[in-house]
Order: sequence, then structure tokens, then C-alpha cells
Amino acid sequence: MDVFVARQPIFDTSSRVGAYELLYRSGGLAENTLDPVDERATANLLVNSFLAIGLENLTGGRRAYINFDRGMLLAECATTLPHEAVVVEVPHDVPADAQVVAACRKLKEAGYSLALNDLAVYDAAREPLYEIADVVKVDFERGHARAKWTVPERLRHRGLRFLAEKVESREEHKRALDCGYDLFQGYFYARPQVVKGKAVPGFRLNFLRLLKELNHPDGNFDAAERVIKSDAALSYQFLKLVNSAAFVWRQRITEIRQALVAMGLNETRKWASLLCLSDMASDRPREIVVQSIVRGQFCESLAAPLGLAERRSDLFFLGLFSLLDAIVEMPLAKLLEELPLADDVREAVLGQEGPLSDPLHLVTAFERGDWMALQQLTARMRLPSEDVLPLYLSAVRRADEIYGTG
Repeated sequence: MDVFVARQPIFDTSSRVGAYELLYRSGGLAENTLDPVDERATANLLVNSFLAIGLENLTGGRRAYINFDRGMLLAECATTLPHEAVVVEVPHDVPADAQVVAACRKLKEAGYSLALNDLAVYDAAREPLYEIADVVKVDFERGHARAKWTVPERLRHRGLRFLAEKVESREEHKRALDCGYDLFQGYFYARPQVVKGKAVPGFRLNFLRLLKELNHPDGNFDAAERVIKSDAALSYQFLKLVNSAAFVWRQRITEIRQALVAMGLNETRKWASLLCLSDMASDRPREIVVQSIVRGQFCESLAAPLGLAERRSDLFFLGLFSLLDAIVEMPLAKLLEELPLADDVREAVLGQEGPLSDPLHLVTAFERGDWMALQQLTARMRLPSEDVLPLYLSAVRRADEIYGTG
């Protein structure tokens, strides 16, 4: 599926491009029209920018200005993005209430830059946000004829930078420069350019947030629980999976926290990836998804025999993501850039020889019926060849149990 993101350059006082504002576009290349800033638009923009197209391809390493509405700010969605790569824009219609100010302050403490968007005139009600913002964007189209020229002078003592947006003439640009503006954006410089990419089907923002929290060095159940509970469909899928035949508990699990504690962080990370993979493959043949799960289960079962018991989850991901390009029909290297995998796992999935290459070679040799290669691999891995079939059959049964939950 084609997806579209518009980017508009932001220039500095030397007319160099210093950043880009990213804008959601629901239409095609010929429909470069403004879409509303709301939670759905921002979620789509983030997924399209970071997954389908790639932020580097959109900004060339420069920062991306992205609008977040009130709901997205309070849900801390911006923290799914690297703080050095984005500027969080707060639209003018988001009130500076206590919750919004607290959310913005938390972002600042985490290293994010904040921009107050679409200022028309000085607004005393937004004083708490002026105190923590980095950039104030002044709307030259809506701004009061005199006030827009005095905003930099009035607020400069706060250490803010000022961006003149919707500048449409050379005269406006020159006067904005004279009045102390630092950054410039508008049709006088460049119209938004629409960039096309291929969507990863169903790879939703909450899956990204969940995987990010589960792979954080200081990961804990609190953040993961919040993400799962914020999405009714994800909560349903997670509880359904936990209570499936793939697990044996003494009693039925009915709460997200109970499920997380019962499974542990490593297991939850695995199953969240399975849910994600299944969601991405919703329009693909069932067999290819089952095969990827079989590979994941089989490679994981080799962990103990190979003396890699502490890396069970890494071996699981090695097999699981080895067919990812076939599932989403995108280059594997590009897809793996977005996934939190160990370097040797990523290298093995990409076909590079290394310490984890043999488990993947073994399962593909078994799938092809290449018994000579299988014997050579088991000998090199010091694995009894007669153990391979039982392990593979067990992986097949496990995959059927897992995929039967969808």
C-alpha cells in the first residue's frame, strides 16, 4: 500500500535548510492538501515516516518538526521517537492546562525540544509553555499585523528561538530577519513536497511503543502495561494469546499485569513480536506466517544444546524474522533497521556468516530436505542428527498452537 508524507523545509538566517516539518497526507502525490492534526493523523505520520519511508530519507539527518495533539502528548507518544531527531510541536489549539504542561515538561527533561505552533499573537494563557519551549512559531498569515513583528523582542529574554511560518513574500522575509526571527518557513521558500513510500501493513504505533518499552534497558511492566491497556484490540489479542493452548497456567489469566508477571519480560517481548508479525501479515498466506513461527520455535529449541541458553529469545527472533521480507514485501535490510535485534542476530538474518548463522542454516536445510547439508551442520554444531526431527516436529506443533489463537 502506498503512503504519503509531506515535508516542508525550515531555513536558518543563512538560507540553509536546518530542519523539515513533516505533515500527514492522506491523498497521493497530486493531492498535496492539508490534513487535520489529530491523533489518527499523527499516528499515521509516525508510522509512515519512521517505517514506510524512513526518517533519514525524509530529513537527511536534520531534525523533523512533528505536531502532537493533546491526546498524543498525554499518552507520551513522542517518546517512541529519538529525542535528537525530532522537535515536538504543540498546536495552538492545545490548551496550556496542568496535564499538558506536565507532559511537555517531562519531554523536556527527557531531552526533547519543544515548539509552540501557530502563534498569532502573544497569549498570556500559554505562559507555562513559554517557560519550557525552545522555539515559538509565529503564523504570519493569521498573526496581528503589528504583533508578529514584536514577538521576538517581547519573548527573547526567555532564551527562545523564533520561527516565522507562512512567509509568502520577500518583503516579509526581510522584515522578519530584521525583527530578530531565527528560522523561516513558507511558500516564499518552498511548498511542502510529498514523498511516497510503502506501508508496512498493520504495523501500528502501539506495537512500536510496546516493543520499545519491552526492549528498554530499564524496562519494566508499568510502561508495557500502560501501552497494552491504551489499545482495546491489543489488550484483547494479548489476553487471548496468553490464555491459549500455547501456555499452561493453573488458572485463567484475566488481567494484563497478571499476564505480564506470569510471562516475564523476555517471553512478553517474544509474544509481542508474534502479535506484531501476525498483524503485519494479515493479508498474506497463512503458511508463510506459520513457517516463520516454526523457524523461531526451532531455533529457540537449539539454544540449550548449543550452550546458548541465556540467548533463547535471540535465537527465537533469528528464526521468526528470517521471512519478514516475504511477509511484508519490503527489503529485509530496511525492515531490520527498525527492529531491536542484537547485531549477530541481524547479521545472520541478512545471510552474513557469524556465530548465529548455523541454526538458521540448519532449519532451512531441513525445510529443503538437504540431508547432506544437515549432516554437515549437525556435525559442526556437535548436535546429534537424530535430535533434529523431534525438535522440528515440536516446533511445528507449537506454531499451530500459537497461530490458532489469531
